[in-house]
Amino acid sequence: MADIEIVGTFEIRSGELVVKGRNKWTRFFMSSLMQSIYNPYRKYGDNMGFRPRGFGYGATSRVGTDTIVETTSGMTDLVDKIDIEPSSVLRRLWKDPADNLYVAEYVFTWDSGVLPDTEIGELGVYLNLSDDSWESPLVNANTVPGGLTPSPYSGAGNRLGARIASADDAFSPFYLYGSVEPLTFIWRFQVIIL
Repeated sequence: MADIEIVGTFEIRSGELVVKGRNKWTRFFMSSLMQSIYNPYRKYGDNMGFRPRGFGYGATSRVGTDTIVETTSGMTDLVDKIDIEPSSVLRRLWKDPADNLYVAEYVFTWDSGVLPDTEIGELGVYLNLSDDSWESPLVNANTVPGGLTPSPYSGAGNRLGARIASADDAFSPFYLYGSVEPLTFIWRFQVIIL
């Protein structure tokens, strides 16, 4: 059990299952992951009353209509985003030590009638992530920013962490009839000990 596999998977449902598969990551997700492992965050005094914010702080999702542009690690946003937030966000965390599986899951749902009738070609997961501005190598630095919104990584903000795109052959674009069925997008971050 010396190796691990990190996988981002997804399901898209509009009434019934439309598609499921794996996402592509951005560099902001990977930079944040590395800084989270690296940073020895400590609380600055007992009266300040704050704690570091994790990836899930302010987690949200958006859909888009682009069907042409492939995902790159430097993407900062969806190509043709429909900027309508989900009607609800559900977060779940579970583990199955017997199968060496650890999962963080987000369920983003747009109620029927919230999104316009359109073709969906891309979906994005936005998390509290690093701005990837740190210099390499970083040695014994405290990357926690000051103020009342500490994070274990530099320049934390809500950024595109994963993209699921028809241009990457992750799914075939589908037409959303916004007034008929809700759209549910389930995104999972899975760590498997091999």
